[in-house]
Amino acid sequence: MTRRKVELTWITNQSARRASLRKRRVGLLKKVQELTTLCGIKSCLFMYNPGDMLDDFNVHELDQLICFGETSRKTIMKRVEFYKQVPYSLVGPS
Repeated sequence: MTRRKVELTWITNQSARRASLRKRRVGLLKKVQELTTLCGIKSCLFMYNPGDMLDDFNVHELDQLICFGETSRKTIMKRVEFYKQVPYSLVGPS
């Protein structure tokens, strides 16, 4: 039996929206943990509510978070550029 397709619309009921967010957050965290375990990689997930999560951080912690994100983005971009230059047959599965 398959699930029915979820209609992507704004949930107007506040409590239902919070419950949905809570369930989806747990599911997303589980997926990230599974990806980390199955692939043997490090992973990072930034998730926050626009209204409340960033208020708990001080300026120094926010600066560190931004620096970490930028460093990770630059590292990824370097890898993308490397793989664009190297023929697929040299780095792909053999």
